[in-house]
Amino acid sequence: MTIQKCQEVLAQPTSEWDPLYKLKKGFESSLDTINKKLSETIGKVSDMDNETVQALKDITRKAAKIWLEFNTQRCRILVHMLHSSLKPPLLLGKIRGETLELMLEPPLRRFGDSKGQDFDKQEMIAGCEGVYMSISNP
Repeated sequence: MTIQKCQEVLAQPTSEWDPLYKLKKGFESSLDTINKKLSETIGKVSDMDNETVQALKDITRKAAKIWLEFNTQRCRILVHMLHSSLKPPLLLGKIRGETLELMLEPPLRRFGDSKGQDFDKQEMIAGCEGVYMSISNP
């Protein structure tokens, strides 16, 4: 609900006396910062003409709008990932006498039904149960 209110504010014109002006100003400031960092990074490896600069601004704004849209939707699919304290590169020689379980494909769970209702219901998506592999190290 909070994101929806923010989204509404960003779509409306505001004056500097409006209490929500800071929200909109902060959003624009964040987009500018991201755009500058992208431009600096890409500028190190490529020439930046006006068309490229404008394309980066468009990409930044569209990515922010997509993020806002995604956050107004309730979570419907969950990708489960195993947590590990191991850091790459994975050296099995340092894992003596343990079994390491690797997730090759993560399982997917759906919240709700196909009509976008009954969000308390949770089920595994058929064919997406996940694929695991165990490695034992003597």
